[in-house]
Amino acid sequence: FDSAAWIDPGGMQRAKWTIKRYTTQYISVSGRAYFENIRKGKLYELGDHRFWLEPVISRTTGRNTVEISRPIFGKKWTLASDTRLLSLMDPVLPAGFGYAIIANDGRVLFHSDEALHLGENLFQECDEDPHLRSATMGRGDTALNAFYLGEEHRFFITTLEGFPDWSLVVFRNKEPLRSAFFELLTSVTVLILIYGLVLMAGFTFFYVFNVVNE
Repeated sequence: FDSAAWIDPGGMQRAKWTIKRYTTQYISVSGRAYFENIRKGKLYELGDHRFWLEPVISRTTGRNTVEISRPIFGKKWTLASDTRLLSLMDPVLPAGFGYAIIANDGRVLFHSDEALHLGENLFQECDEDPHLRSATMGRGDTALNAFYLGEEHRFFITTLEGFPDWSLVVFRNKEPLRSAFFELLTSVTVLILIYGLVLMAGFTFFYVFNVVNE
């Protein structure tokens, strides 16, 4: 965690803790989902843990971050902590591979390209592909092909335990592999033709100097 904030019932930050040498200014977070949903009792549950989690763009730093909040038991205050979650925000992936965590309406919450966090709708970018939408709404594990950003991709959609309105979508761009396969096929074809020409030339010389001269 980078920092934590204690928020009063009105949504105002009243105390902060941080790993840095300074804290950001105290602001009102009234209207932010990570505060409002705690106040309304709308929480995610994992085992014995009840909390809210969402990606946000920080109002004080402008960075992409993740807020994890929970109620302070016995009081009407909220404790909110922010973190970068590097496995989601700074992943190392093979070329052509990526992922997105999306809401049921297709809104991208996390993306392997951090610039696309909260910045696109996967359904729209896939030309409203009905199979992709159906797989997301079906809450099952589904593999399918779809066009994403104008190129064909292989998708796999799965659910996330504890997050009933989120889905994990992993994908692979099929175009680079097709290009590599075409280049390999072209190289092999050229080598076979060269090999065939060398053999033909050898047989031709053998026939001319041995069979014809007899």
